[in-house]
Amino acid sequence: MSDVAQIYPFSSEKGDAIPLDIMEPLASIAVQLAVNAAASLTIPSTYKLVAIYSAIDLFVDFTDAQTYPVALNTSVDQMLFVPAQSVMTIKLPDTGAVKLVPANANEGGLVVFTDIRKWAAIALERQLTRY
Repeated sequence: MSDVAQIYPFSSEKGDAIPLDIMEPLASIAVQLAVNAAASLTIPSTYKLVAIYSAIDLFVDFTDAQTYPVALNTSVDQMLFVPAQSVMTIKLPDTGAVKLVPANANEGGLVVFTDIRKWAAIALERQLTRY
């Protein structure tokens, strides 16, 4: 991508360039969840910014305390919901271990945590320079 139109394919109403999100994948952890079961996962301390993919509706409990099923109508601290077939990018809390809990009965599936570096850290020099 050396062409300015390729680097900035979109613009705002004022014509300001909006760069594509660019990220560098550093490492990944994949987990296959069993049906009707929660699973613990230890995330390396080097993972700070992650993209989480889940094939199923999933709760990620950053306290590693949640059991299956998740209690309804209850506020649970440090829990994230990841919709099925989606990717969420988050800054990880400093927890170490997480609990992965399927949201729906009779579902198991793939969950992937990918350690990433944000786009500004690896952007092309011309993306960071105003003309």
